[in-house]
Amino acid sequence: MPVNIRPYREKDWELVKEITEKSFKNTHDEKYLKQIIADPQRIVTVATKRQRVVGFLALHVNPKTFIAYVDTLAVTRQWRRYGIGGGLMSTAETQAKKHGCTTLILDVHVKGPITWYQKRGFTVARQRGFVKFKDGTQSKLLAKGLYWGEVFTPKKRKKTASAGR
Repeated sequence: MPVNIRPYREKDWELVKEITEKSFKNTHDEKYLKQIIADPQRIVTVATKRQRVVGFLALHVNPKTFIAYVDTLAVTRQWRRYGIGGGLMSTAETQAKKHGCTTLILDVHVKGPITWYQKRGFTVARQRGFVKFKDGTQSKLLAKGLYWGEVFTPKKRKKTASAGR
């Protein structure tokens, strides 16, 4: 049975809240989630299986900086490893490109799925990201170039510049 990815609807709230509570026990709260969903600058999409929400992604696009930021990506535990997160991320990349963004970034908990993101082309852009989670840990900032596949960090620029000499 294929996954269906569509825009968030108000009737999805309870399931999105439940997925968030289970996926981010120590990092997200209901107030934060409501702010994300209510923000008109964010694109919230949900993944459904059997007409039930099993995952969602919130994306903040900023065409002025050409950067899109993934606020939240979550999939219910029972539906992980079925390509739902990858489908949501592909949709986010398409949305970011439609809004003129060239880079996709996100903060991930240090105990989060960093390898999963790296398999999808993300690199660690900063060891200390923008978010300090409720459990006291600092995030890592990951980035992905949407057109060329690589985001240059200061260390990579030095290596690239010295390699050409």
